[in-house]
Amino acid sequence: MKMRPSIQSAASAIVALVSVGCNSRNNVSREIAKWEQKGWKYEETVGTDRTDAVYVAHLTSATADSAKAFSITNDGNRASKIYRQDSMQYLIVTMAHEAHGNFSLVFSKPKTP
Repeated sequence: MKMRPSIQSAASAIVALVSVGCNSRNNVSREIAKWEQKGWKYEETVGTDRTDAVYVAHLTSATADSAKAFSITNDGNRASKIYRQDSMQYLIVTMAHEAHGNFSLVFSKPKTP
């Protein structure tokens, strides 16, 4: 059974984390570089990225059938994309911006046997 966090608790966590670190510039570039140094390949962004967004969380699972990336704007617009993990494993990094909502950075690497 998969757990789905409530939108309210996710939004509260995002606002709290964004208020702590929203002064840094180029956080997206740093986040991409950090994960690429760990062997992940940057694939795409789901949602509209903001260079001054802050890291919120990341999710990856070598055993899950798929990974889901999402974005939510502060006015409630949502987007999502599901990545099948057949031969590739995906890493979803959630970033947030206080005034614009959140978006996901998507990375991949070959699955290990």
